[in-house]
Amino acid sequence: MLLTLLVWNYTLSVAFVGLVTACAFDKTVIPLLQKHKALHIPLIVLGLSCSFVAELPLHVLLFKIIHVKFVHLFGGFDTFFPWLVYTLDLATMAGLVGLFIQAENSRQDADRVVRELDGKPIESFLSFPYLKHLVNPFYRIPLTVYPNITYATNEECTEAIVKANDYSQPRFMTLDVYRSSHCPDGPLRPVLYGSKNTFHPFEALLVAENNWVVVNIDYRLAPANAYPTHLLDVKRALRWVKQSIRSFGGDPNFVVLEGDSGGAQLAAMAAFTANQPEFQPGFEEVDTSVQGVISLSGGLDIQTSEEAKAFFAERVIMDPNVKQSFLDEHSPIHVLPKAGRDGKLVPFLAIAGRLDSLNDCSIAEDFKTIYDEGMQ
Repeated sequence: MLLTLLVWNYTLSVAFVGLVTACAFDKTVIPLLQKHKALHIPLIVLGLSCSFVAELPLHVLLFKIIHVKFVHLFGGFDTFFPWLVYTLDLATMAGLVGLFIQAENSRQDADRVVRELDGKPIESFLSFPYLKHLVNPFYRIPLTVYPNITYATNEECTEAIVKANDYSQPRFMTLDVYRSSHCPDGPLRPVLYGSKNTFHPFEALLVAENNWVVVNIDYRLAPANAYPTHLLDVKRALRWVKQSIRSFGGDPNFVVLEGDSGGAQLAAMAAFTANQPEFQPGFEEVDTSVQGVISLSGGLDIQTSEEAKAFFAERVIMDPNVKQSFLDEHSPIHVLPKAGRDGKLVPFLAIAGRLDSLNDCSIAEDFKTIYDEGMQ
């Protein structure tokens, strides 16, 4: 009985990791499955698993080798069927190695960009910092965190409660501040402004190596709050940064917005609509301009297809009959020309992956083309 359970456990493990590895290689698989609404939750699990495998292929490979040795130790390979499964497992292991090689090849592109911008190469994968991260990918540098700071005024919190008929709404209008635990007092430091509940590894590096101050914000979401409430909350948090970040060692005159996926759409829109009164109700006089934007696999075009347009209208704006002009005014790639004419284009770093199944890499490429035209 125990041996049977062991074999089936190994078989299911091989099937799941094999599927995840295949999806990590082929970005067309998940979009095909997305057409079936019943698979929404399983696809979230599958997508997160793909990200994990793509980020840590060698660690998954090590786990698989240990798993195989464990099954072999208890006699799991005494029959033909486990050996057949093992053959499939070898293909998955080869795929994991391929993912690692692909990631290292991508580092060459990153190295070229960093050399152009900074004049210095990025760390080799044989360097001590990289190997240290490889051994323990969950290591985090010592940070000082100031959590759950409310950026909304009392009046705005009251309005949020009344609007949604929900007393928990103000807790979504908060932010966290991160700074180095070993950073001495001195000149004010640049501020990176991103989404709460997502502290990226590169943010930790900015804090540790360059003494940046990171502000990660939370904001209200649909369906309780229809867009553009999200954008207004981002502006409110930016107001707090401009007025209060000096107390944490940050420079209010050097703020870079950062976001991934939908957060990148908000970051871009916040930059391109700086100081527009309609997005700053009650604080129209506050300077909300920024010095740059970083987009990670960003939703820089909310109208890539009729399905994407319908999703944003129905699930984010909460109005399936929203006017086309409104969609155009809140799709960063469509706002670019106007932002260029208004002098609101700031330095923009768009990072995208060719195997990303959520936001196609061509979106970032088209965005860059239009951005470059606007800068001329």
